[in-house]
Amino acid sequence: MAELPIEAPAHITDVIVEAFGPNGKLAQRLEGAFIQGFDFGIAALGRSDRLPKIFKGAPDSDDLDHRPRVNTSAFKGPSAGGRSGGFDKIRRDRQSIAAIIGRTNWSPESLWFGRVDGQLEVIRWIKARLEDPKVGAAYLVDPFLGSDALRRVVARQGREDIRLTILISPGSVDPDAEQVDVDASESHVEKLKAAAGELSELLCGDISIIDVQRGDSQRQAFHDRFLVLIGHDDVPTAYLFSNSMSKAAGDWPFTICELDQVTSHRVKAYVEDLLKGVDGNRTVTPSSVWKSTDVRLGTVAAETPQDAVDAPAPNRPAWMPIAEAFLAELFHEASRTTDGMAIGKAMDAFLPRWPSGMDLDVLAQKLVEVVVHREQNLMALSSSLGRGTDEQRDVASHIDEILLKHVLDKLPYDGNAQPNWLRVGNRDELLRHLARTITRKSNATNFVLDRLNPAVERYVQAMEFQRAGIHHCFAIQMIRLDEFRAHRSSPA
Repeated sequence: MAELPIEAPAHITDVIVEAFGPNGKLAQRLEGAFIQGFDFGIAALGRSDRLPKIFKGAPDSDDLDHRPRVNTSAFKGPSAGGRSGGFDKIRRDRQSIAAIIGRTNWSPESLWFGRVDGQLEVIRWIKARLEDPKVGAAYLVDPFLGSDALRRVVARQGREDIRLTILISPGSVDPDAEQVDVDASESHVEKLKAAAGELSELLCGDISIIDVQRGDSQRQAFHDRFLVLIGHDDVPTAYLFSNSMSKAAGDWPFTICELDQVTSHRVKAYVEDLLKGVDGNRTVTPSSVWKSTDVRLGTVAAETPQDAVDAPAPNRPAWMPIAEAFLAELFHEASRTTDGMAIGKAMDAFLPRWPSGMDLDVLAQKLVEVVVHREQNLMALSSSLGRGTDEQRDVASHIDEILLKHVLDKLPYDGNAQPNWLRVGNRDELLRHLARTITRKSNATNFVLDRLNPAVERYVQAMEFQRAGIHHCFAIQMIRLDEFRAHRSSPA
């Protein structure tokens, strides 16, 4: 029989088909399950940053020394809900239970890294976990995380849309000393702050460094080392580290153990209590050391998270806190979306509150920075500002110029495509937007001759090589050379 329709009164989740021969023996068996949904995770690679050697004498590690920037997106699909009340309810209940007590088939990750040689593998492991699209935020808890660990480990992760909170509590110990358990001769926190400032252009993501102090700040507020990864569904996965990230697997072997789901929830709650200044019956004080958002907004971190909200701002223009609050809101939207729609809506809502007296050049640059140079986000900003006042249209023009330079600087040269170039939903819309920017230039013709025509020429040559083969293209090159010589010898 070529086709056999089968009807079922309920939603089908799996199927078993058995075919028997005339003698009653099994001739064929087909068993399968229908997919109920997908979990997608996409990681888009951007430009690479050249980072200093991990440590003196370290072996070559191109993946860590030339670290690409990463932007991720995670979503579920296709929707499988609403097809069968019973099965859908069971599936949702199982997911809820797994989020609380763990999956039934869970197997913990347990890793051992030998001394010295294991340092690079520890860094690669942490980098891979932080760049996982399923992760939305993370806590790196290490009382002795020092300036070297910031350069060796934290700077190697390239995730631009992650919220990473680092908790330290060095007490009187110097984590960067060559020998272990050496008392600090100067403020370790100040050294760490200075190192973060030096690396600010290379550190990716929304990073906060918090010093949790106890008593006179000479005593540790906590001891254990954790990495807590928090999914977009707010479900944590916690790992216990055997020792500090400072020289991880350098002075001692390094062990990583994954904790079960219930313990992961407990660790997450413990860390968040420390950030609130709560540790059982003891009182601890979380003090903000450095924030990447403060650097992007041109502000300085306050002494504590609460002070950052309540501290007075003497001699600051009235427009500055309004602009900073909006830039922080915009950065949050940019980390959650890639289609530009939310960015445009946020800007539309801000235009009626537009304060006077702002430095428009600086504002345009900050707007570009907080939306992570994504083309669709920049177009959304420009379109929204272009419908506003003369001042707002001026900012839109600044953004358009930055966008044009951004795209042209990323043009693939010599036939080598650069990663993540013009990966926008509507490429035609972007090209038209760029064309309008060029036509508004006072020297549009010269711009086209100097910047665009050479690029088009390179593309034509590349296509000729691909289409006709190398011998035909060699002839084309010789013809062009003859034409050039004739032009050079012409009286005109």
